[in-house]
Amino acid sequence: MITEKRITSVINTAMEKISIAASNRDTSEITKFTRIAEDAEKLKSKLSNMLLSLEVLESEVSSKKKITHETPSENLRNFRIRVSQGMINQNLLTFTQQVKFGEIKVGEVLRVKTSEGGLFKSEILSQGNKLRERGQVGEFYKKAGIKADDFVELIEQKPSEWYLRPHVKN
Repeated sequence: MITEKRITSVINTAMEKISIAASNRDTSEITKFTRIAEDAEKLKSKLSNMLLSLEVLESEVSSKKKITHETPSENLRNFRIRVSQGMINQNLLTFTQQVKFGEIKVGEVLRVKTSEGGLFKSEILSQGNKLRERGQVGEFYKKAGIKADDFVELIEQKPSEWYLRPHVKN
């Protein structure tokens, strides 16, 4: 079974091998393991998005929970983003992996409604692949009680309109 833990293990092992190859000045091995790490990162991002989509679908069919604001569609995107302490400290929401794999574009404008009642419009900046708006992001982190290594979900409702909430595990 493919899990984030297994993928992270592959990434960590590849990074160790890159370090060893660098100390030996073996550029072919550096290139080989860099490609493996990049492929594993891409797989991890896809798995995270698939798991999020599955959780949304499970919630929709469950009689226990009714989802509002989050109706998935084939053409709409769902992102699950791990929040680091640095992102919290600087009020950042970054999309590095999503930009890297072409899931979202630099310069894209997003109108975001948060689960905590916030509403803002922002764009993805090329430097850092982050949202320009930081005040509202910080406010969301505070009100939602987001801590380092928590996940947030950004769910596209319709083109350019998004819903931001803490990641909810079923």
